[in-house]
Amino acid sequence: MRWTFTTIFVSAVAFGGVASAQVQSSPANNRPKIVATVAEAGALDESGGPLFQKVKQAFAAANQGNGQGFKGFLTPKAELNLIYFVDHELKKAPFTAGVIQAATKSCLGPFSIEEGSDWAQLSWVCRVDEDAPLAQLLKFRESPELSLTVWFDHGRIKGIDAMEPLSVPFHRYVSMDAYARMKGSN
Repeated sequence: MRWTFTTIFVSAVAFGGVASAQVQSSPANNRPKIVATVAEAGALDESGGPLFQKVKQAFAAANQGNGQGFKGFLTPKAELNLIYFVDHELKKAPFTAGVIQAATKSCLGPFSIEEGSDWAQLSWVCRVDEDAPLAQLLKFRESPELSLTVWFDHGRIKGIDAMEPLSVPFHRYVSMDAYARMKGSN
């Protein structure tokens, strides 16, 4: 059997759902949550820890000019992925400075979810209308969150996996009207 990204991802989701309660109940094990969502975090945290602050600096650099400053925060072989579904098919595209710019224009946040010694999880709560810049890149299906797990190596980003939180039974998610409700409360 040939192992593809989709096969590995779907297998991890299928078997990870059982293990997610164990992973999430023990943050001391220094592993990211399988389902990273601000709905499970309990509060919107815009300050986070040192790695979250480093991510915010990288995103600020991506939003300056043509976004070339973002590259200075990456390791030489950083693997940055925007993962999304088209119908029921899993797709993957590069998570670039352009994606960050679209998310910044389309979403609230980022909000810190969890942080370990070499990773940080964060999320944006996004507009879901067709006019949102991010809508040109992905269509949210069940939650308006763009959830990221960011991996670090010696203070530089070595990987990003960005996607709508996985749909796993018994987890809470942000409602599709969350962006509008949050904007109305400001």
